[in-house]
Amino acid sequence: MTPPTISEQIVQARQNRAPALREMMDACGTFRARLTAVETALAGLSGLETPDAAGAQDDLRRILHDLDELEERLRIRYDRFRKGLITVSIAGLEKAGKTTFLRSLTGIEALPAFDERCTAVSCELYYDSDRSDFDIQFYSEEEFLDRVLRPTLETVARELPPEERERLVFPSSAAAFMNLPLPTTDTVSGGTTAYKLLNDLRQLQHHFGECRRYLDSPPLHRRPLNELGEWVSHRQAQIAAEPEAEERGHHLARLAAARVCRIYAPFAGGSPHLRWIDTPGVDDPNRRARDLTLAAITEETDLLVVASRPGATPSPGESFHRFWDSVSRQPDEIDLMSRMLFALNWDKRVDPEGENVRIHQKYLTDAGVPRHLFVGPYEAIRPEDAAALMERVNEHLQAHLPDQDDQVVRTLETRLKNILARMRLLHNTLSGSHPSDAGLHDMETEAFHKWFHWYRGGTASGFWTDLVAALDRSTRDIVEDERIRESETSLNSIFAEEARQIQEQIPSPDTLDTYFVSQRGENPIPHGMRTLSIHF
Repeated sequence: MTPPTISEQIVQARQNRAPALREMMDACGTFRARLTAVETALAGLSGLETPDAAGAQDDLRRILHDLDELEERLRIRYDRFRKGLITVSIAGLEKAGKTTFLRSLTGIEALPAFDERCTAVSCELYYDSDRSDFDIQFYSEEEFLDRVLRPTLETVARELPPEERERLVFPSSAAAFMNLPLPTTDTVSGGTTAYKLLNDLRQLQHHFGECRRYLDSPPLHRRPLNELGEWVSHRQAQIAAEPEAEERGHHLARLAAARVCRIYAPFAGGSPHLRWIDTPGVDDPNRRARDLTLAAITEETDLLVVASRPGATPSPGESFHRFWDSVSRQPDEIDLMSRMLFALNWDKRVDPEGENVRIHQKYLTDAGVPRHLFVGPYEAIRPEDAAALMERVNEHLQAHLPDQDDQVVRTLETRLKNILARMRLLHNTLSGSHPSDAGLHDMETEAFHKWFHWYRGGTASGFWTDLVAALDRSTRDIVEDERIRESETSLNSIFAEEARQIQEQIPSPDTLDTYFVSQRGENPIPHGMRTLSIHF
C-alpha cells in the first residue's frame, strides 16, 4: 500500500488564511509603536504619584507583555500558514513504537529504533528530494541550565533526604556545574528514577567537556544519516564495560547538548508541506524528555498521534496518565481533543490474540478518550500498516484541519480585540489625569465657568451671580426721588462701593488653582502632558 500524501486542497486552504494573520501582525506592530510612545512619554512625566497614573503604568506593562505573547503566537501561526506547512507529531510512552511507525512509513532505515528506549532528542522529518542528511541544533548555555540541568536536579532532589536536598544548590553557570558536589548514589534507593538520573549526572559531569564544546555553537549541517544514532538515540543498556562505558559517557554528554534534530530526505508519502516530529518517550527518567514533547505539542503540532503498545501489562501506567493530564492542559488556540488520534501498536509477540489491545482500549476509554479517535490496531513494523496509519491521518486532517484553522484565526482575533479594549480603557484613564491639548482646553474652560458661576453649599455665589445680585440691590435701594435721580455722583458712589465689595469676592488665581485641585485631584496645568492622546 502506497502512503497517501497531504491533500493540496488542505494546503491551499491553510495558505488562504495567512493574509488574515498578516493583517493582525501589522496591527500589533502599529499598536506596539503607539504603546511604546506612551511608555516613553510616561517615563518623562513628572508628578506620577497619583494612583491613576501609577495604575496606568502597570496596565501598560501588562498590555505590552500580552502583546508580546500574541505577536509570538501570530508569528508561529503565520509562518506555518504562509508555507502551507502541516505538522504531525507522534508521542507516547517509551517503547510504544513511535520511531518504528515512522521508519516503516518513510523507509528511512537510519531512524534509530529497537526494543529498548531509544529516541532522546526531538527529531523533525522534512521531505526534501535533494537531501538525505540531518542538521543538529544545540542549546545555549542558558537553555542548557534551564531545560536540561534544572529538571534533572529537581527530580533527583525530590528523592533525597532533607539534609542532602539542602546541600544541592542549582548551578548558576556551566562552569559551576563542573564543580557542583553531587550526592552519592547511596543517598537514594537503587533502581529508582532518582538513582538513574544521579548516575547520569555523574557521567555528564565527568564528560562535561564534550557537552560544553557544543553549547552556544552553530548548528552542525548536513551530517550523513548513518551518524544519526550518535546524536539522537540512547545507547543500549548492555554497553557498560570499559572502554564502552567511557564512550557511553561521551555519548550522553553529546545528547545533553543537542536541542533538536532536523532530518531531510525524499521519504515515501512525503510532501514539502508535511513535517513529522518524533518525540522522546514521555516516561523517560529524565523529565527533560517530557518537557521536550510538551513543547513540541504546544508550539508546533497540528495533529498529535499518541502511540501505545499494549504489552504484558495492558493498563496505561501512571506516567501515561500524567502525560495525558499535562497534554490536556497545554495552552493553544484550539482544543487538543479535536487534533488527536490514538494509534495502537499491536505487538503479536506478547499479545498474539489481541486481548491486551482490547483491555488497553477500555482503559483509555475510561480515561476519557473517545472511541472514534482510536486507529488500528496496527503492527508498527509493517510498512502497509504504517501506510494505513497515514491514510487515517490524512482523513482526519481533511475533515478537521480547515475548521481548526478558522478557529485559530477567530481566537487570535479575539485576543487582539481584548488588547484593543484594554488600550481604550488605558487611554480613558490617562486622558483624565494627563489630558491632550484639546482636553486640557476643555478643562480650563470648565474651571473658568465654575469660577464665574461658583456654587458653594447649594448657594449661588459666583462672580457673575454676585454681580447681578449687587446691581439688583443697588437699583432696589434707589428711592424714587427727583433729588437722587439728579445726583449722578451719589449714584456712582453706590455702584463704586458695591464694585469694591465684589472685587474682594473675586477668587485669586491661587484660589482658583486650589479649587481645581479639590475638584480634579491634581492640577494638570503645571507639568501637564498635553499630547498623550495622540499616541492612541
